[in-house]
Amino acid sequence: MSDAVATQWASRATLSGVCCAMPVDRAALAEHLGRFGPLRIGAAPAAEHDLICELWTVCNGRATPGGLDLGETAVSWAGAAAGLSGLWWGAGLGWLAGVASKGDIGHAVQAGARTGFEGTTALVTQQLRDVNRAVSLGPYHELMLAVPDVCVGDDDTPHMAVLAMATDSQLALAIDTSFGYGYAKRRAAFEVNEPGSWSVSVLGDTWVQARLSVGPHRAEHLDCVNRWWSQPLLGGLDAGRWVSSRLERPVEAPSAAWVSLTGNVQLSSAALPHTGAGSHRVGDAGVAFAFRELPSRISYPRPL
Repeated sequence: MSDAVATQWASRATLSGVCCAMPVDRAALAEHLGRFGPLRIGAAPAAEHDLICELWTVCNGRATPGGLDLGETAVSWAGAAAGLSGLWWGAGLGWLAGVASKGDIGHAVQAGARTGFEGTTALVTQQLRDVNRAVSLGPYHELMLAVPDVCVGDDDTPHMAVLAMATDSQLALAIDTSFGYGYAKRRAAFEVNEPGSWSVSVLGDTWVQARLSVGPHRAEHLDCVNRWWSQPLLGGLDAGRWVSSRLERPVEAPSAAWVSLTGNVQLSSAALPHTGAGSHRVGDAGVAFAFRELPSRISYPRPL
């Protein structure tokens, strides 16, 4: 069975935000990963390795158990049921109209049924869509600091190891804990002016600050991003139990748009005490870009 078929997707959403790669000392990063157990960087040896910083604005979050969008499924089935009710109601009115006018009763019944079906379906479907939009998750923000190309023990499968996450959504915090993703998300305050400047603070301590602007178009950055984003996320580091999940977000999706960025990202030791703190120039040699309307979906977590 292929991985695409075997993957059980838990939810989907639309993401807008930024992705920046900050080259940091590889030895220090490897030492930090070693605190969590037999984790190693599987990429070719080099003096530096990328630390990935992603900021997301999450919209239209939906649960999709078994691959079904519960919101859209409810709208479709309820709309169909309402339409059938309208069909019989309209057919009855058509029969009465035919009798009253002494016209073609068969034609009147068909016309009435069609009118009842279309009118009732449209009315109920619109009401359900209004409710569906009201219960969709978002918009809210999330920050992820992660290391790509991390392998567990002797397994050569590369992962994006999640070192830290933060969000301003209480529900996102609850989902992380209840479903066991192991991202250890923290409640944070976000100030976002996409894509130019943003900051993230946890308990009054600034974790990340960014000052970015649109830079020269760098299409080659997409190759790096596609490779990183194809790797499963590795959570549970702090808990001592590793958990794998897949976050699919195709940057080249037809509905998405992106631009290259350049600027500085300031990472504090409050976010990562042992590695990566300092000011990082991004977008010149490393990857930095902003994206909008990126379709995404995340799988259920599974223990390794």
